[in-house]
Amino acid sequence: MLENEVFQSNSKLRMSAGEYCEVIHNGQYQGLYLLQRRIDAKYLGLSADYTLFKGRSTWTPANVEEAYEIIAAPLAKDSSYQLMEDYFQGDLSIVDVDNWIDVYLMLQLGNMVDNVGYKNMYYLVDSSHERERLYFIPWDTDMSFGLWWDGKFTYKSENADNGIDAIRKEYALLSLCYPDLNAKINARWLDLRKSVFRRDVLSSLIDNLDAQITSSGALTREHALWGIRYDGCDTIENMKDYIERRLIYLDNLLNNR
Repeated sequence: MLENEVFQSNSKLRMSAGEYCEVIHNGQYQGLYLLQRRIDAKYLGLSADYTLFKGRSTWTPANVEEAYEIIAAPLAKDSSYQLMEDYFQGDLSIVDVDNWIDVYLMLQLGNMVDNVGYKNMYYLVDSSHERERLYFIPWDTDMSFGLWWDGKFTYKSENADNGIDAIRKEYALLSLCYPDLNAKINARWLDLRKSVFRRDVLSSLIDNLDAQITSSGALTREHALWGIRYDGCDTIENMKDYIERRLIYLDNLLNNR
């Protein structure tokens, strides 16, 4: 998957992997689904030096416990939450900047507005160093690349030309700590544009995934059972057009910042 290719340098930062499957229950065909791996300590291969949190679905938590759920921790509850307390209060000194930049660019490419705030993000604290390091692992990215929830999933092509807030609006705070942050972001963007963010690479990824469910007849069987549940605009052609426009938008945005 595209996300894991971006984060391929560290296996402990893998996003959830998935495979298409068709479900038959008690002899009855139930349709096409995406079977995904749960993000947990086993999947990430975590040792006792790591604490894994999951952001709760809230935008305005009153305290650190309302903001994060503990998924895996070698320490007691209070000690585990203490690892995130300073960060929750706005101290970004433990953030691993290279990881943050990768996540920032991934969210920007897909315009993943559902993965900001405390929502749809895992937080991994590495305590094996003299100072803890905090890493971000996005998940649940179905609202991306033009898909929008408005009582149902709809396609909004105009979102290709809009920016999104950085993770918890951290961009401004990190800019104060790292004067060269923009240069780092731009350099990483150019690096990714030569590899996994190339137009042909993204187009090939879409075609390969589409072929899995069309050549097998799975998509036809899915539609025969449930009908087309979207507004009709969520097509391969529109997704490719959206990505093309999004790349142009971000090339201009990052080069002129």
